[in-house]
This record gives sequence, structure tokens and C-alpha cells, in this order.
Amino acid sequence: VLEKNQDKSFDFVVAADTFIYVGQLERCFSLVSNALKEGGVFAFSVEYMTEPSDAFKLLPTGRYGHTDCYIDKLMLENDFRAVKKKNTQIRIESAEVVNG
Repeated sequence: VLEKNQDKSFDFVVAADTFIYVGQLERCFSLVSNALKEGGVFAFSVEYMTEPSDAFKLLPTGRYGHTDCYIDKLMLENDFRAVKKKNTQIRIESAEVVNG
């Protein structure tokens, strides 16, 4: 949908529980940036990863984790400004809390 709508016509784009299935997010962020109106909102979640040497990594769960540094870099490159950034529980898996 976003590939066909690069005319800055969207007010709001949501990617909830989506990026855990995508490693490299450069193209996603670029498409959203070109689809959002000035002042539009991009709300998304990622699985938090603390390994500073990797931007993202396929985790043993089969889902991707992304570092804060990687997400911050993508936001900067695409002229996004964080309105709210919160590290919180995004799910429970095998009786373990998963943060994002």
C-alpha cells in the first residue's frame, strides 16, 4: 500500500507487532516518511535488543530484535521525531516477559 502512496497523503501509519518479522527497516521507514503528511504520526513497536554491535538480529524466538541506536538512526535519517518512546512489556512468551 505505501509503495503506491508516496504522495504524503497519510495522517497516521501503524506498524504494531509487525517489525519483529522484519530485520532491516530502512525501506519501511523511507516508505512511511514519503507517505505521511507533514505532522503525520508513525506509531510502531519493536522487540528490544541490547546487543550494541548489531542493529538488528534474528533471535532464537524466530523474531527480530532491534537496538535503540538503530531505531534512532532510522528516525533521524527519515526526519521523524519521537513524541513518546517507551520500553515496556510487549508480550509474554514461554512464561517470559518480552520487552519492546
